[in-house]
Amino acid sequence: MTSLDGFFAGAVPVATSAAATMPERAGTTPPQEEARAEEAAAADEPSGVVEIETPSGIHVYYQAGPKRLYRLRQLFQEDKDFFNWTEVPSMSTVTKCLDKPGLVHWGEKVGINLVQELVRQGKVDLDYIKKFKPNDAHHPPWYGGEGLREIGNREKLTNYHMKDAAASRGNSVHQALEGWAMSGVLADPDVYPEHERGFVVGLNKFLSESRFQPTMSEVIVASIEHKVAGRFDLLGNIPEPVELTYHLTEKNAYRKTFQPCSALVDLKTSAGVFEEYHLQVAGYRGCLIESGYLKDEAELPTGYVLRVTLDGRYELVEVQAEWLDFWFLRGLYDALNGIRDRSRAAAKKGAK
Repeated sequence: MTSLDGFFAGAVPVATSAAATMPERAGTTPPQEEARAEEAAAADEPSGVVEIETPSGIHVYYQAGPKRLYRLRQLFQEDKDFFNWTEVPSMSTVTKCLDKPGLVHWGEKVGINLVQELVRQGKVDLDYIKKFKPNDAHHPPWYGGEGLREIGNREKLTNYHMKDAAASRGNSVHQALEGWAMSGVLADPDVYPEHERGFVVGLNKFLSESRFQPTMSEVIVASIEHKVAGRFDLLGNIPEPVELTYHLTEKNAYRKTFQPCSALVDLKTSAGVFEEYHLQVAGYRGCLIESGYLKDEAELPTGYVLRVTLDGRYELVEVQAEWLDFWFLRGLYDALNGIRDRSRAAAKKGAK
């Protein structure tokens, strides 16, 4: 694989010294930076802005808040739409058009956990719950299930709060990975909250066992042709044959020998490795050539999803989707948005 060192100023390069400083962990932002972030949010101003140029000359603007977005621009190309900044979806946004049946079971689990936790904390009693009859139209709106939801919101135990906690956990573990890529120093799990610690242990176990050699981290890639952009976590090499965990179940960890290869790795802290992750990584790989990091498909790295778990384990799953798979999904994303926009326009026209 062609060396990528120095190609991309917007990505985080591998540190040459193990003494490099670890980046701030999520939840430990310096007070002055927190104050600036709050001021920007209050003024509805862009925050977390990164603007880079890929080796092929694609300019990428990334904004973390208040709305997360990517914009692309390329001055010397045939598509005049991109002479000026043009907003495009991210890889993860494109995959959101997929059906996610697992969310139904997750929501059910959150609801059950909510009731159990409210009972445990003494916020409600069993008699309160027993009074609820789902099909009884005489209950006032605050009663029964709605009443429990109100209490859950107040106690920060709803699905929205669970999603926020998962996002915070993901940010912390990603910063641990980025810090290692910069410094060569594994993050100390003991400095993380208990609900994040196991994920960092799993990450460290993978990095130690694989002896992974990072080239770049937090790499932004883009495609003018397919109007998409994104940022993946790690690019580098598995230097020698090594036995690693490739599949996890609740009770077992299945291992096999991975051969030396160049590797594109995207880190997840989810409950499983879902189809959308395969497509997301396929999108990243497909953009490497147009972004100018590689010359042709022969140089493409193997795509992997690295999932780490609360109980300190990991699995490295080889991606089974191709660029063409993501390209079809990208078309579906546009088609669904087009249907939605035309339906809304027709409804407004009919209402006049």
